[in-house]
Amino acid sequence: MKRIFCLVIALSMIISMLTTPIVYAEGVDGENQEGNQVSKDSADKYLKNYKNHSLYLDNNGDLHTWGFNYYGQLGDGSYNNSTTPKKIMEDVKAFSIGGNHSLAIKNDGSLWSWGYNSFAQLGDGTYKNTATPKKIMDGVIAISAGGNHSLALKSDGTLWAWGYNAFAQLGDGTYNNSTTPKKIMDNVTAISAGDNHSLAIRTDGSLWSWGYNAFAQLGDGSYSNSTTPKKIMDNVTAISAGGNHSLAIKTDGSLWAWGLNSFAQLGDGSYNNSTTPKKIMDNVTAVSAGGNHSLAIKTDGSLWSWGSNAFAQLGDGTYRNSIAPKKIMDNVKSVIAGGNHSIAVKDDGCVLTWGYNVFGQIGDGTYANKTVPTIIISAKIAEETEIKEEAETYVDAKPNRSTVLINGKKINFESYNIDDYNYFKLRDIAMALDGTEKRFQVEWDESIKAIKLTANSSYTQVGGELSISEDSTNRKALVSKNTIYLNQHKIELESYNIDGNNYFKLRDIAELFDFNVGWNQETQTISIDTVNEYIPE
Repeated sequence: MKRIFCLVIALSMIISMLTTPIVYAEGVDGENQEGNQVSKDSADKYLKNYKNHSLYLDNNGDLHTWGFNYYGQLGDGSYNNSTTPKKIMEDVKAFSIGGNHSLAIKNDGSLWSWGYNSFAQLGDGTYKNTATPKKIMDGVIAISAGGNHSLALKSDGTLWAWGYNAFAQLGDGTYNNSTTPKKIMDNVTAISAGDNHSLAIRTDGSLWSWGYNAFAQLGDGSYSNSTTPKKIMDNVTAISAGGNHSLAIKTDGSLWAWGLNSFAQLGDGSYNNSTTPKKIMDNVTAVSAGGNHSLAIKTDGSLWSWGSNAFAQLGDGTYRNSIAPKKIMDNVKSVIAGGNHSIAVKDDGCVLTWGYNVFGQIGDGTYANKTVPTIIISAKIAEETEIKEEAETYVDAKPNRSTVLINGKKINFESYNIDDYNYFKLRDIAMALDGTEKRFQVEWDESIKAIKLTANSSYTQVGGELSISEDSTNRKALVSKNTIYLNQHKIELESYNIDGNNYFKLRDIAELFDFNVGWNQETQTISIDTVNEYIPE
């Protein structure tokens, strides 16, 4: 009798699922969170809240956005949807698409955020939405925007998290939201934020996960949430956290998947969840986990997709789910899986999108879904916008605490030793010399991307000058390519960018503004004399 009862219940559930289409979507204002079932009748109410906008970074460093903009996530200063790409920022080197917010890193290492902020996912100390990019922190080299939380990796290998934390996705040992970035762990090389869980790779290649685990997306063999990072596997080179599933590439190129599999997003040929990583395919170089679908690029440049296809997000010309990886096209170099749409960039720079398009997220000027990849930016346009840039170069920088006598007055500076030379923060020098014969102004001209120096002009503080950090960790200094002007004349000066600040050799600045620099070996003290002229070494 008990067996018959269970069978009746099971059949009833199946019939219910067949008659009422199910979608998994992010909730509105904390309701119907990921994993809850929402009927198709109310799908539009919830689907708008899940990665329905798109971002693209061209070869010039210009960031373009389009799609859903109810919360200002396009960053164009409005709350109007856009069916075509719109340029919003320059000088960008990386970006990440969240549930309804966006993140970007500029070439100087500064992190910017905009869009939905009801869960503090912007990290600006408030809960207010913003329709334009706002600077959050410096020294950032990687970012990942989750459903309603955010992750950032700094140049010193520290991982920082902020935003929604009801499922412990921040990894700080609590369930409390954080309105500003909070340090979580050290020695990190890669990060990925899912809807309500997070992944990270450490320097030793180990993979760590934390947060929501109702669908086994943490891969630790359980269904229990974790408030702190937990080690899952070794030899990992790349990761992607999806709606409620996770993907990882190992050093041998094998792809592994785990978590929710109700839509076959794991690609293992079944619809069964997996509480531990399961090998899916070989020869993979890049992956992206979407809401309930997955994308992968193989070593030969071919793009493969699998999982949910209710909105044509697989790009195979159908609306049928795929329980195993299916080849879509060749010559692909990067991909992004959105909530229910997909974006790919080909080797020639051509940008293609497909899938759900109710909010214009495909970017083709319409609101119609696309079952196959559709060209949004042609190879010709991409080629016309390309600027060939040298690869970024980093060098080792060792922190120093330098004592400097300026006209006899002792001032402590934070400096870095690079190739046996001491480099000082430009604004610290300007601040210290203000009021002397050699005062000078420092300005950043955003319109021409240049540092402008003006001799014999009072310095204007921006905050943080002459501050001394307690952190004695070595840094990676980025060889700066900033253009520099002195009194409106372009000059050549070697400099480095460390944590978003520009550092210059003290003697170069002394020669530039003609003040004397000395070194007392006995007292290990640097002296600056603004009355006497510069004397070369």
